Amino acid sequence: MKKLILIVTLLLLIFTGCNNGSQTDIIKEIDRSEYLTGEIITDGDYFIPEYGYDGIWFVPDMESREIMQEKYSDSGLFSLNDESCYLNYDNILITEDLPKELGIYKVKVKFDIKSDSYSRFNIIDIQLTDSIGTTYEGKTYSTNNLDFDVKVKDRVCGLIVNFVDRIDKESIRIGFSGEIETEGYYNISYSEMYDSNFGNIYYDEKSSDNIPMFNGERTQSDFYFAGKEELFKELEAFSSFGRGKFKTSNFNLVYNYGIDRGPSDVLTEIISLDENYKNMFEINGKDSSYVMGCNDDFAVLAYIKYEDGIYPSILDYYYINTNSSEKIFMFTTGYYYDLKEVINENEFILSSNGYNAETGSDDKPHEIKCKITEEGVIVER
Repeated sequence: MKKLILIVTLLLLIFTGCNNGSQTDIIKEIDRSEYLTGEIITDGDYFIPEYGYDGIWFVPDMESREIMQEKYSDSGLFSLNDESCYLNYDNILITEDLPKELGIYKVKVKFDIKSDSYSRFNIIDIQLTDSIGTTYEGKTYSTNNLDFDVKVKDRVCGLIVNFVDRIDKESIRIGFSGEIETEGYYNISYSEMYDSNFGNIYYDEKSSDNIPMFNGERTQSDFYFAGKEELFKELEAFSSFGRGKFKTSNFNLVYNYGIDRGPSDVLTEIISLDENYKNMFEINGKDSSYVMGCNDDFAVLAYIKYEDGIYPSILDYYYINTNSSEKIFMFTTGYYYDLKEVINENEFILSSNGYNAETGSDDKPHEIKCKITEEGVIVER
């Protein structure tokens, strides 16, 4: 019996020693003067056309965090308060061996600072490992409502938090990896700033549970997106305004800071488009449609015309009821009107700050009441 116990003890010591040795060898194999360790948070889509530079959210472990603080704090690119940081890459081939599914993965990564239009971390090499990560495992929110205790690696609505920027005690920005599925109106328009198209998705109330909110407040019912070229071409060929089901990624939530919006930056999939909206509006040069207000029942659009090719001058306003999908012309004007108040699905109030694009003058702010009837549109000014 004593011999058996001795043999078992020796085997356990040998087994434990081998395991400890292999772990030590793994750690020794990673030269921290060359590679840093931690985890990446990714949804597997490594091409992000909106940003100019593609990248990955990296969560350094404690030792790597201290090294980064020492090396990069003066550059302003990293501090010990940062839970994660964005590592850029110039060539997407550097990601070819990385996971294609949403998750948190242990890696070792070599990067430096690249200074061009601005300073940024630039990945030289990145490899998956099976050890050395961060200690925080993350929690899962049971609803879509976040709070100031949110941390990187937390999960909500099937998304994973990839960065948290606590601007002050009352303001916060939160970023997410993963896709959001929504249904509702969409609109694409010409952007003078970027010399390209951009879009918005105005999601229905039933989609709101799929989208994270903060402190019980839903600050927006739409988000801006940039899309991959082939998806934009599909929307542009269908209609500049319409309805459908979509998937978007790279959602950002901003609470109590700036314009309080949560844009989802990349349109990743068009699930379906409502055929009733096909060819309803088109982009003709810079001329294109803009949603001035909407809800689940109807939308008010302005089709903006650029007569001189430079500045918008004339706006044709339309009413589209969700149920009938009929485009009803309302009036032509130089004023920009926003949907201010909904009385019912056929009666509403529009407001203007008084700027007249046709004359280039600033007139008095005013409101108009619109009523959609079987006989036509009644406008009370």
